[in-house]
Amino acid sequence: MSTRRWWLSAVFLTRRLLVLGVVVLVSGCASAFRQGEQSARAGDWDTAIAYYERALQDDPDRPDYRIALERATLAASRAHIDLGRAFEERQELGSAVREYRLAAEFDPSNSEVSGTSLPTFGSRKVVTRLRLRDGESNLLAGLLREEDRRTLRGLPGALRVPLLQSLFGDNDEAIRKTEVVMLLTPRIVRTHELTQSDVSPIHIGTQTNLGLSGPPPLIAPQPDAGAPPLPLALPDVEEAPAIELPTAGLPAVPELPSPTTPTLEPAEIDPDLSTDPVVPLAATPVQPDLVVPPPPAQSDSVAPAPEPLPAARVLVTPPGSQFRLGGGPYTVPVSISDASRLSTVSLTVGFDPAVLSVRTVQEGSFMRQGGSQVTFTQQVDAEAGLIQITSTRNGDTTGAAGAGLLAAVLLDTVGPGSVTLNVSGTAMTPEGVLLDLEFSTSTVTVQ
Repeated sequence: MSTRRWWLSAVFLTRRLLVLGVVVLVSGCASAFRQGEQSARAGDWDTAIAYYERALQDDPDRPDYRIALERATLAASRAHIDLGRAFEERQELGSAVREYRLAAEFDPSNSEVSGTSLPTFGSRKVVTRLRLRDGESNLLAGLLREEDRRTLRGLPGALRVPLLQSLFGDNDEAIRKTEVVMLLTPRIVRTHELTQSDVSPIHIGTQTNLGLSGPPPLIAPQPDAGAPPLPLALPDVEEAPAIELPTAGLPAVPELPSPTTPTLEPAEIDPDLSTDPVVPLAATPVQPDLVVPPPPAQSDSVAPAPEPLPAARVLVTPPGSQFRLGGGPYTVPVSISDASRLSTVSLTVGFDPAVLSVRTVQEGSFMRQGGSQVTFTQQVDAEAGLIQITSTRNGDTTGAAGAGLLAAVLLDTVGPGSVTLNVSGTAMTPEGVLLDLEFSTSTVTVQ
């Protein structure tokens, strides 16, 4: 009798404990569900979704909890889209993008942005930061997807009781995990198009006479050493009348080194030799033979004065007149045309730091003509909105000529507005002579 009484007491106590557990569980689920309903009536859909998920986690078999969660998710997505449009009208683009992202997270199937319905695609997202070289491969993983499916079979009434659920029920749990692995190999792609002048051959002369367009203006051809000397201009001398002089007994007249007219003393002549009257030599001037000294074998050529070089033109050409806020980066090339014997160039590019910011400055290929070694330096002053660019050819004697790319500036947009990209600077030849430069400005609108 006592054994049966103890058995009945144990069964009664177990039943009370089971009922108490069910009541506590149901009350907890009901409490979370009621708080979710209150938040939904107040219009706080984010808080309502949190309460509905908690209630559904405690009791996953309640269809009304699942329906309430789906309804709150759709309502929260629509609410965030409306907030995003309001921020977009007030030009608060950062807040608008954040609201649109929240709307897509709550309801991926609702991709209506700015009144345009877009197709729906399943996506997986991973955020990381890499620094790779050109052609360097890297393995990127972490795109995991886990599917957990649980199936419960058993008696309808016993499935809600915790102990009876495990005794009289059948649980089936399936977990599926998938991972996407990507192999990334970056390639640097030039954003500017090559012109005919970039691929045309450059004539640099011969090994003994280097030059881009024939010989440089400071080098003139040497005169031929075997060429006959130029005749010298002699002063005009009046011809004297011919006088026959006796040659017997007279001393020979030596050749004079300079074209001067000598004065001769009258010579004494033996009267036995000739009876003809003799005219004194001093009375009549005699034109002697002029002896011109030979010119040197090779005369030094006089270098002609260098001709003034034409003015080169420096251009700043953005990819378009309008930049989109949040887009980019945008590549702005700094190029030069009509250059001649350019050895050193120093440029200053100005911009508005409230509208644009500089990500990096890359070297162009123009100053490396002929395989010359180039020293390229750049410095960015973000507060003042200035970019200092200097490029110098080392050991240069000919300089770069033609047209090409000096540098490429990568810009990011930080705010709406209109900005003018202006450029100024100086350039020199290998001899240190300043070159004339012409500059052009460009205006860009960020919206």
